Amino acid sequence: MGPFQMLFLFVLPFVCFKLFFLVIVPTCFFVAPCFPDISAAIRSHLSGPLRKTKKLCKSGQSPLVSWFSNTSPNTFELEDEDSGEEEQGVVYKLEKNSLKRQLVGEQVERGQLKESGVQTESESPVIVQKPPRKSASEPVLLEQEKEEAALLEQVVSGKLPIHALEKSVSDFETAVRVRRKAFDQQIRANFSTATSTTSCFDNLPYQDFDYKKVYGTCCELVVGYVPIPVGLAGPLRVNEEIVFFPMATTEGCLVASTNRGCKAIMESKGCVSYVVNDGMTRAPCIRFPCVKMAIDCKMWLEQEDTFELLSEQFNSTSRYGRLESVKVSIAGRNLYVRFKCLSGDAMGMNMVSKGTEKALEVIKAHFSEMEIVSLSGNYCSDKKPSAVNWIEGRGKTVVAEAVIRGEVVERVLKTNVASMVDCNIQKNLVGSIMAGSLGGFNAHAANIVAAMFIATGQDAAQVVESSHCITLLEPANGGNDLRISVTLPCVEVGTVGGGTVLPAQSSSLRAMGIDPQNSHSPGANSRKLATLIGAAVLAGELSLIAALTAGHLVKAHMQYNRSVSNLNIYDLQRPRSASQGLPPKCPVPSVATTHD
Repeated sequence: MGPFQMLFLFVLPFVCFKLFFLVIVPTCFFVAPCFPDISAAIRSHLSGPLRKTKKLCKSGQSPLVSWFSNTSPNTFELEDEDSGEEEQGVVYKLEKNSLKRQLVGEQVERGQLKESGVQTESESPVIVQKPPRKSASEPVLLEQEKEEAALLEQVVSGKLPIHALEKSVSDFETAVRVRRKAFDQQIRANFSTATSTTSCFDNLPYQDFDYKKVYGTCCELVVGYVPIPVGLAGPLRVNEEIVFFPMATTEGCLVASTNRGCKAIMESKGCVSYVVNDGMTRAPCIRFPCVKMAIDCKMWLEQEDTFELLSEQFNSTSRYGRLESVKVSIAGRNLYVRFKCLSGDAMGMNMVSKGTEKALEVIKAHFSEMEIVSLSGNYCSDKKPSAVNWIEGRGKTVVAEAVIRGEVVERVLKTNVASMVDCNIQKNLVGSIMAGSLGGFNAHAANIVAAMFIATGQDAAQVVESSHCITLLEPANGGNDLRISVTLPCVEVGTVGGGTVLPAQSSSLRAMGIDPQNSHSPGANSRKLATLIGAAVLAGELSLIAALTAGHLVKAHMQYNRSVSNLNIYDLQRPRSASQGLPPKCPVPSVATTHD
């Protein structure tokens, strides 16, 4: 046997074998998927790894089906491409013998059916349901569940403080979810509802919320958020600008009533609203060893040179905080020093507090015996009704006014000028005096202030003093028209910081024509917000006083503010008249007349 014959018999088969596995097989793996028909044929002929390859075909219809049926196994699988989601797999099983019978007898059958006028269809494959495949996201979800379970175990065991969850995770929503589970376990254990399978937070939403803007700014120990309906009252012309008022409330009739007031004012050429005073306050309580030292400090603080010294140090703590005045009151050996400062577009509580601490250092340097009892001595006065706020003002002092035509009073408000003036005197003025009211000389200013505070991200607790209001009504133009005004001495609002950074609250500000990120001068945005709140209170007061005068209050609330689903069944079945079982009226006691 010659060398060429040896090469042909031994070397060439080895080279072909290598070529097959190094070239042809990889080609089948990577190129064949681009040709579904050829891919299916290769799959049916090749053994080993090729038979186990998946995802080679996208469809079961092929022009090579007749050839494929003769060369393939009795059954084969065509699997859909994995989309990354959990789907129900479908396996098409085509029996070899039945497919052959279909192909051989197809022409004869079609010919017979064509003669009888019946349309033919190809035989449908037998569909067998496969167990659902695991999606690509399942490992990620499983890993997330393990992470949450580990965090929950640490919180429950006390190894991880529940308030520090955000520091232990990259996704703040995960921290909220774990905290909900931890609190739910504790709440159900406390109220003996451990057997319940439902969570007490099931109806409290928490998803799709930007918790990064909440953390360290607005709220702690977050477990979700409470959706509140937001209505839009208006339009209303305020200072020659057409505006709307976003109001977040769950009280029926409130937005509708304010909207009616807006309509009456709008048809009477609008209203005006002004900020006449501005300044946030903080009043610490400081104490001295004796009354004489307290008096000496009071006299020193009231000097003009001292104010300049305090202003320099106070203003150094902020770009926008500017000390406006210092008012000192004395009680024994205690001094209550009320610092008042401008705060730009911020509401200003943090700003004035920081400046006050710096000013106290200056006072301490001159009176070493001084003791700081509290940074807030309630002479500020924050979130409490107080005469000092009513008289001196706090935040923004707002005055709004409108003249309503008599024809509009009758047509829109369904009453008359004289009746509204009388109702306001007897209710808002005399009635409030009889009650010993402090700043409550109005119909319902707090309703509008609270709704707009919540919608725009203000500090809701400051509604206490921000709703201080006196409403005045008087005849105008010879008694034909109605003049109405509201004065709010302490509207405490801001357009930066606090809840204004949240997307929804920021949107409400923009709906009023206020861009929180753009102010043409420091304080312009916050002053505009205060004037618009004053205008909205004006509209709300006008509408409610008219409803009270016309006797429409109960009727309106029965229509807009009454949910039958929340009524007690006893209330629905109670007798409505004396004939239905109401107790008889008590007799009017007679008063004996006396004679001098």
